[in-house]
Amino acid sequence: MKNKLLASAFLLIALSATVQSQELTKEQQKAQKREEKLKKVEFPIRGVTDPVMEKKMIEVVKRSPAYLELEGKDVKEIKILHMTNYNWWVKKNQYGEIQNLNMRVYVGYTKTNGRCYMRSVLITRQYLGGGNYMEDYGIRSDEIGYSDYREMSCSVLDSLVAEDIQK
Repeated sequence: MKNKLLASAFLLIALSATVQSQELTKEQQKAQKREEKLKKVEFPIRGVTDPVMEKKMIEVVKRSPAYLELEGKDVKEIKILHMTNYNWWVKKNQYGEIQNLNMRVYVGYTKTNGRCYMRSVLITRQYLGGGNYMEDYGIRSDEIGYSDYREMSCSVLDSLVAEDIQK
């Protein structure tokens, strides 16, 4: 009788371990599928390289975590910024008066949860009049709803950063 109870207990333990193993496998499969999907998110290719301008733009984004629709504490690191071209466009008000210059850039960053994201950001320079614009950059807050925001693979983001460093 004692041997049968021990055998039953070992069988239950073995079955429990098998079920847990299968659940882990399902979780691993789910994580694999998720990563495959995230690897398909394409980060726009850098069209222009201007380290001084990029540094200024990154500083603006760092000061504006609300634009990223995050609490400042959630942004762990802004890893990359790509300007796809050097085209600034003029925004005018309803009376045809110049308001500012604008350029869309793309930022790759990590959050404290360990996930990576890509977001487009509209950088702006306010018009001062007489054909002059502020040297400082800002972010167009009225463009938040139009921003391209997607989670992406951290391995893809890290490889983009490595490529940019090599260039």
